Amino acid sequence: MRILVAFAVIVFAIATTLSQKAQVLPHPNLSGIWEMDLKETYTDPDMKVTGRTLVIEHTDPEVKLTWTTVILGQQETYSETLYSDKRKEENAESVGASSLDPEKSKTYWRKQTLIREILPGPSSTRRMFVGVPILERTEYSLSKDGKKLIVTAVFRSEDSPYHPSRGSVTSSRRRSTSRPTIGDRQAFNKK
Repeated sequence: MRILVAFAVIVFAIATTLSQKAQVLPHPNLSGIWEMDLKETYTDPDMKVTGRTLVIEHTDPEVKLTWTTVILGQQETYSETLYSDKRKEENAESVGASSLDPEKSKTYWRKQTLIREILPGPSSTRRMFVGVPILERTEYSLSKDGKKLIVTAVFRSEDSPYHPSRGSVTSSRRRSTSRPTIGDRQAFNKK
C-alpha cells in the first residue's frame, strides 16, 4: 500500500511539473506611446529621419499602430491595423510610399515576437525596381523589462547588390535561396 501511495505521489509531482512547463507564456502587450531612440536605431541614412513616435493600442488579436515620423522637418502620420490571428490585412502603404494598392499582410506571434509578413501581390511586386529593396516582414519585440520596443524591418533586395550604408546583411531564413536581406532596426523607449 505504501508503495502504491508513493508511486501516486511521484506521478502527481511529475504531472504537475510537466503541466507548469507546458504553460504558454502570454504574449506581451505592446500598448503604449513609444519614442524612437536615435542612438540605438539603425535605418537607411538616406531617409533622414530625425524623430519617430509610435502609438500602439493592443487588444489581442487587434493591434492598432499610429506612426508619426519627422523626415527633413516634415511630419507625416500613418496608421495601420494588424490582427495577430493570421487573418489577412490590408493597409495603405507606409509613409513616403505610393498608395495605389493596399499592402496585404498577415500577422502572427512567434514566441514573444509579433511578426507582420507582407504577402505577394501588386503592392509588393510594383516596388520591384532595380536597386529598391522590398519589405518582407516586420518584427515587434519587447525588452524583458517592457521599457524598450524593438522594431526590425527585413527587406529583400533581388535586383541590386548590398550597399553597406543601408543596414546589415543576413541570410533569409524562410527561403531555400540565399538572397541577401537588409535589416533596419528601430529602438523605441516607452514614454
